Amino acid sequence: MGSLITYSAIAAKLAAMRGHFLTDDEFSVLAGMENVPAAVEYLKSSPAYRDVFSGVENEELHRSKIEELLWHSLYGDFSRLFRFANGTQRKFLDLYFLHFEIDVMKRCLRDAVSGKRSDLNFKSFEPFFRKHSHLDFTALTDSKDLDEYLDSIQNTPYYGPLKDLKDQGITSLSEFESALDILYFIRFWKSLKDQLSKDDRAAIADCAGEKIDLAFVVLDPRQEEQFYWGFDWYMRHTDTKIVFPMHMWKQYDLIDRFKRRPELVGLSQKVVDIDRENIIFDLN
Repeated sequence: MGSLITYSAIAAKLAAMRGHFLTDDEFSVLAGMENVPAAVEYLKSSPAYRDVFSGVENEELHRSKIEELLWHSLYGDFSRLFRFANGTQRKFLDLYFLHFEIDVMKRCLRDAVSGKRSDLNFKSFEPFFRKHSHLDFTALTDSKDLDEYLDSIQNTPYYGPLKDLKDQGITSLSEFESALDILYFIRFWKSLKDQLSKDDRAAIADCAGEKIDLAFVVLDPRQEEQFYWGFDWYMRHTDTKIVFPMHMWKQYDLIDRFKRRPELVGLSQKVVDIDRENIIFDLN
């Protein structure tokens, strides 16, 4: 009963906000638009996006500008919930914010590794991130190469693992992005256990599930005894039919070690056994 009362107010706020979101039928109409200007006009007529598009001339609405405005809309929804939330709920929202942080870090990483600047105006997001993130947002978004990128995240939990990859001579973008995903899961799960009560964790877990047919998830021996944390969190917070472990550095015994963990009872059969490279699987 306590959890119900605690979350009823913010649930009511969410329900009110959801009433302005596009329905499945409206998304179908949007997807059927013949061109970008028509899609923009449709979004302008929606209560969820009317404000964010107001005052912007159609001539300004190229692809990256539209993407920027849609991100502002999402960040605005988050900010409204955060202002409405109580102390306990803000702890969870702080954890959820890590998803936004990792997303921007990946985008800036791609720019730094490729040496090409994105058309997306990251600077416009700075006021939002300044309120919720400890990153040096200016230095991060200004990074012109991998060295500058790493310098911008010193004194953050992300620096050590990414610096280790570079010191090992690894420059693959996918390896760095996988490392960021692992760090996200580890930070999220550890903070969830440390900061929230058992009832709060259960309430969050109930709404965190997502149905997925097939997924590739990192099982990384470089995380040592924490090698399974990200995979474990993923398995218990999504409803995925088939999961392929990846990036094991040929240490295939990790799969068996992970599947034997007692907390994976009832889920281990979803994890595919792999014992060598270039296996072909028939999923029919």
